[in-house]
Amino acid sequence: MSPDTDTAVDVAIHDAWVHNVVGTNGFVVEAVDGLLGHVVESRRRDEETLFVVRRPSGSDQRLPVSVIDEIDVARRRIFVYRSTREIDAAPKGRAALLRYYGPWGAGHRVLPAERSRQLIIHIAEGSEWETATDRGEYRPASLIGAEGFVHASTAYQTLLPANLFYRGRRGLVLLALDQTLLHSEIRWEEPQPTVEAFPHIYGPVNLDAVVMVEPFDPGTDGSFELPESIRELAERYAAESTSHPPRS
Repeated sequence: MSPDTDTAVDVAIHDAWVHNVVGTNGFVVEAVDGLLGHVVESRRRDEETLFVVRRPSGSDQRLPVSVIDEIDVARRRIFVYRSTREIDAAPKGRAALLRYYGPWGAGHRVLPAERSRQLIIHIAEGSEWETATDRGEYRPASLIGAEGFVHASTAYQTLLPANLFYRGRRGLVLLALDQTLLHSEIRWEEPQPTVEAFPHIYGPVNLDAVVMVEPFDPGTDGSFELPESIRELAERYAAESTSHPPRS
């Protein structure tokens, strides 16, 4: 399929989501951890469509169509790939709300239908990566040990484990992986039911799947920021998966 055809399909799919949401007043909305409420209205402005969910408490919550994982027309249900905690943390203003749920926002999640086209990131010790280049494949301690897999993330998720587990540590590198080139199996697994799934690689990483290596040192306060080169590459990959077909 040509790039132009891909773009046309993505636009058509997005329009289908918008059309489906516009006709869903009264549909029950479920988050990953339970009932959220029901649709009372949909609003389209500046190419962005929001649907309004009436919570059991009587309050209204606006959500963009980008959070929808599935619309079940037969059962009159919409499934959103967010927890109620993440939804409750969303800001109220429209612009701030769209930033929150958009790429690089605190409330962003990669939908299951978009996973296969994401850039995968692994945080590695620089010395382990040097050893891997000599050996011909990358085998970190987590693969050899009890866990049995290589920890990874999407670019959007990377700062969460970085700042939680590696804060202040120097000598790290980011390995950007094209998952279509990986020889080992990838399983998307959730650390717990309400947490977004992370990609785990069940086998060694072949070196030709590594499309970029970037130094990853913390700032003066010990926290990390994603290198701009990784962000730009991730956005190129994700641009191909910004829309997905309704499943009904």
